[in-house]
Amino acid sequence: MSREHSETYEHYLSSPEWRQRRHAAIAAARWRCARCGWQCVWYDGRGLEVHHLHYDTLGAEADTDLEVLCWRCHPAADREREAETAARAWWARVDGWASKVYGEGWEHYEDSSRVENAFESWLYGRGEGW
Repeated sequence: MSREHSETYEHYLSSPEWRQRRHAAIAAARWRCARCGWQCVWYDGRGLEVHHLHYDTLGAEADTDLEVLCWRCHPAADREREAETAARAWWARVDGWASKVYGEGWEHYEDSSRVENAFESWLYGRGEGW
């Protein structure tokens, strides 16, 4: 997360809007962790956290953009989001390169594994791979 995004995120998390959104998400989840099922016994939701599946809709999240988790399950969800974000970034690079080499719509007539291997070879040739 960039510093600018981090500051925006921290500001949002301290806002009354987020506190209300967080409480609504926890209440809708019936004060339970979506992964392990641990149930919070405090009305304020202590021990439960609301995880953003992505940051694309930060500040305008849909219910499906959020997951209520306990403090034990949240770190694993953060790692999963980071891995998914990295995978999307990787495939965006592959797609951009492949569109230049094979043309727009390459994914309709080229094998994605072969294209990814060719992209990795190209990166290696530039000193960026492996």
